[in-house]
Amino acid sequence: MNQDNHESDTIEDIVRLSMIAGVGPILRKNLLARFGSVARVLAASNSELRQVQGVGSKTAAEIDRKSTRLNSS
Repeated sequence: MNQDNHESDTIEDIVRLSMIAGVGPILRKNLLARFGSVARVLAASNSELRQVQGVGSKTAAEIDRKSTRLNSS
């Protein structure tokens, strides 16, 4: 799924992802490399997230929790 369309992500998208506890610059880079865009990161399942280097169960749950909250706003 290494699609290189994360250039279409807005600064707001990148900031949203970066503000999730446990997601720093290296993990953000790994997530974008795996999923291709912030939208796809936020739409990923917990098990898909955990396949990314640096994402454990706690971080995957936090991403999932925040993405659900962002998508319901």
